[in-house]
Order: sequence, then structure tokens, then C-alpha cells
Amino acid sequence: MDSTQQHLVFINQHYWPDNAATALALTDLAESFAQKGHRVSVICSRYLYDFSGSVLSEFEIKNKVEIYRVNQTNFGRHSHEGRLKDYASFFVLALFKSFQLKPDCLITLTTPPLLGTIGFIHKLIRNTRFVYWYMDLHPEAEVAANLFSVKSAIYTIIFKLHEKILFSADRIIPLSDNMSLLLGKYHVEEKKLKKISIWSDSNEIKAQSNSLMRNSLPEWLKNRFIVHYSGNLGLAHNPDCLLKVIIHARQDAEIGFLFTGGGPQMPVLRQRVSELGLTNVHFKPYVDRDELSDSMACGDVNWLTLSSSFEGIAYPSKLIGYMASAKPVIFIGDKNADSAKLIKQANCGFSFTENDTESVYRTISRLKNQTEQNRMLGLNARSYFEQYLSKNQLTKEWHSVVEDVLK
Repeated sequence: MDSTQQHLVFINQHYWPDNAATALALTDLAESFAQKGHRVSVICSRYLYDFSGSVLSEFEIKNKVEIYRVNQTNFGRHSHEGRLKDYASFFVLALFKSFQLKPDCLITLTTPPLLGTIGFIHKLIRNTRFVYWYMDLHPEAEVAANLFSVKSAIYTIIFKLHEKILFSADRIIPLSDNMSLLLGKYHVEEKKLKKISIWSDSNEIKAQSNSLMRNSLPEWLKNRFIVHYSGNLGLAHNPDCLLKVIIHARQDAEIGFLFTGGGPQMPVLRQRVSELGLTNVHFKPYVDRDELSDSMACGDVNWLTLSSSFEGIAYPSKLIGYMASAKPVIFIGDKNADSAKLIKQANCGFSFTENDTESVYRTISRLKNQTEQNRMLGLNARSYFEQYLSKNQLTKEWHSVVEDVLK
């Protein structure tokens, strides 16, 4: 049978119209396979990442992709207990739906954690071809978040399960070099591993020097040098170091900070800003995907953080969107982080450790008066993105992997 006639089923908690990073990437990939003639189905949740908005329909077709949404519980992300219940209910319902769909190839992501267990079960029962797309590592993420220790019984159980999942997979797709290195402790066969970065769409996020959306910002912010954070501020990120930089800059009337997005740590940061009486910060909710380019262009420099304890466990995909927007980038995290290495390779910004927040502020203060350097750093970012990190290039790598698995 021709590989394009076979049935690909993707499973992840989030998909279009969700704005979560995994939803955006999965939407791109699923639609690219459908455009090539594959039958493509996606199993996801009826609720958005931040549980805002109405409940989505159980089934629809968009751009030739069949979307099956399961009716998981809706406790939200405000407590570990509620999140676990939502994860468990999604897992069980997605498992049943996946067997109903009878995939020729199953591709699972990692939301919820250990979602690849569904692939492992399919492999045991139906010998389904199985590709595991790593957005983050578990149980490593739980250890990094101090939910349990490497000496605990639950860690041992999850580690052993994870090992079996990896052994069963036909291909394993990590996002970065450090993530690939961490997978090495599971003794994964090298031929199974294929690093493929996350991407952005060069037609969707453009290199804009100006943004109409900037006109909608508060008057006090419009004419300042804007440091922009866009997207999720999650458990893997470090809002404390961002807050320290904001405090350093509180007396500088020429610098303003803009946060666009959400995530479990965004309300925490917002509360701390309010408690400290900081007036140099403005918060906005997630924007729709068709507004992302204009939103990215609001900032003069974009910044991001990843806690050192999460390096290699998670990868901040927002960096790729930042580079596509042709603006300088500031990263705060481990000195050997994948993000730091990428910024250095592309010569598109600066990296700092989490303890060096004063240097971050000094760099921002310097950049506000160096328009030409900012322009050149932005051009470097866009050039590197177009050469190595565009959607068209990286989805083609995915096509090669899956078509090889289907042979």
C-alpha cells in the first residue's frame, strides 16, 4: 500500500484553535501530512490550554484533518490534583478513541506526560507503527519541579515505564541536542533518534519594523523601548529572574515591559508586580494566531527564560518565533542551554545566567540607544531562521521520518 494511503493518528491534549505551543506545531504538522495525501486524524481535548472560552465541538474537519475532541474533565491548571485528574481522563478517553480509529502510524506528543504509553499499548496489541514526539521529558520534569525525588518509588515506576515506551517506539523525535543527550540514559538505539527542532511559519511571522498593535498599548508604554515576553510562562520558566530585571529598570522611564500570553506562572508574576507597585509592566492575554506577527513586532527586544533545572527537559519554542520576527533576543538560563547556543550561532542576541539579572538590565539599557545594532541582530535572527528553522524545511524532515517508518 502507498504510504500516502495509510492512516496517521496524532494525539495531544491541545490542537487548533488552541494557541498553546504544542497545538500550533501539531496543527502545522498534521495539515502538512494531509496536504501530501495522507489520511490524518488528531485526538485532542474539547478544552483550550488555559480552559478559557467555550467547549469545542467533538468532531470537525479542518484543512483535510479529522479532529476528534474527547470530553475530559475540566478542573484546570490551578492545582496539581486537578491537573492530574484532567490528564488521566484525557488519557483514558484518547486511548479508546485511538483504538476506534485503527491507525497505521500513531504519533504521540507529551501532553499529558507519558502520553506515549498509548503508543506502547498499540504496539503490544496491534503492532502499530509508533513515533514519539518529545516536547518535554518525564519523570525528569517532575523532579525538576520538586514534585518528587529520583529516590522515590514513583520516580522508579515512571522511569521504568518510560524506558519501555522508548524501547517500543519506531522513531523518537527530540527537539534539541540537550534533550537528545538526556534520552541517552535510557539507552535508546541511536538509529531511532532523529532531532527535529520546533519551527515557525515564515509566511505567518514576518520581519516587521513597526506594529499597528503597538498603537493599542497604554500611552505610557507606546514610546518606550519595549522588552516583550510572548507566549506561555510555565513551570519550566523562571519568573523570578524576569521580575528582578524589571525591578532594576523601575526608575528608567525609557524602558517598558510587555507580557503577552498566559500559563500557570503568569498570574504569579502579575501578582508580584502588583504587590511591589511596579508601574513599568503591562500584561495582555494570548493573541490569535493570525495576530501573532503583529504582536511579535510590538517589542524592540524579545526575551525568554528557562530554569537551569529544566535544561534539556523542556525547550522554549518561543525562541524560534522571536527569531522569525527579526528582533534581538535575550535568554536567561543555563550557560550551556540549547537556547544560548542557538543565539550564539545565529549572532542574534545575548544570554545570561539566572543570577546575572543586573547584567541583563545593563544590556537592555544599552540596546535602547543602539538602533543599528538592534537592526543587525534582528536581521541575523531572521536569516538564520529562514535557513534552518522554517516550517517548510522542518515538516519535510518529518515527512521523511514517517514515510520511512511506514515502509
